[in-house]
Amino acid sequence: NQPVGLLLTVLLSHRGQCSALAELHLLQRAHNLETYGVDPHPCKDFTGSTAFLGFTATGFVVFQGNKRIHLLKWADVNKLKFEGKTFYVIGIQKEVCHKISLCLQTQK
Repeated sequence: NQPVGLLLTVLLSHRGQCSALAELHLLQRAHNLETYGVDPHPCKDFTGSTAFLGFTATGFVVFQGNKRIHLLKWADVNKLKFEGKTFYVIGIQKEVCHKISLCLQTQK
């Protein structure tokens, strides 16, 4: 259920390519998107703003809307803590301690 204009643009950008090559180009483009492979979990940051927490092969990613606002790599994670509904990710990056606290919304 995509708009006709989008379908036409995709069709024209892959004109003359075999289906395997067109699929390869699509996957290469998708791989470079910030949200590729991320399963976002709704949460609230320390200010109460709605955010999304995602886990990737690289580390923890925090999004507000479609924009990545924070990335903490696995190698930089120092401590994980879960108290009640609050999930803490404490990491060390370049001599500075970053503490992310997120309140995960539980599903009923």
